[in-house]
Amino acid sequence: MRGWLLAIAHFPNSLYDAELFFWLWQNEQERMRDCREEYTESEVFRAASNRLKKRRGQGAVTGLVAISYLFLKDRGLRPSLEKASRIASEVIYLSGEGSVLGTPDTFAMVGDQASVKAAFRANRSVAHIWATELCFRPPRIEQQQESSILLDELSYYWSAKVFQERIEAATDTRDWLVWSLSGVEPLELEQATTYDERSGPIDVIEQAFESLSS
Repeated sequence: MRGWLLAIAHFPNSLYDAELFFWLWQNEQERMRDCREEYTESEVFRAASNRLKKRRGQGAVTGLVAISYLFLKDRGLRPSLEKASRIASEVIYLSGEGSVLGTPDTFAMVGDQASVKAAFRANRSVAHIWATELCFRPPRIEQQQESSILLDELSYYWSAKVFQERIEAATDTRDWLVWSLSGVEPLELEQATTYDERSGPIDVIEQAFESLSS
């Protein structure tokens, strides 16, 4: 589930490209589970990942803006792209471009507000997925039990669904063309963990908000 959602997140406007990305990601995950400590990334996957660094960075910015929408809503303020992009831009400035923002991977992000807005507008249909990617904290693959792998996948899906519902409740998303996750849910979801901004960049978002307010 995570692989498919990430494929959509990277290629929200091309189902064909999303399917190709998913196939590659899925095969790499299977190799990782089979090899465990001896796993090394394939050259093909490494090349594809390098080509997608810019797109992944723009996605991370999109997730950061989406979480900033929720941050503003939770504080009784009216969320808007102008306000949320200012917070996201300040987060990137405070953290340094390319900062991990507390996530397992490095995202190459451009932090000026105009670029933040442009990235968000291009990827807002999958903002809930990128928000999940910023906050997801699964155990390392070599530490996982086989029985927990499916549950981690379900937790990723469930977290993205919750982000979607919260964002839609916080602001008008009719123009976002959101990739909806409101369909039929597996029964196992009741056991899933919800990853949210508390496991992601909430501390640095609060810091950015205070900096802008001072």
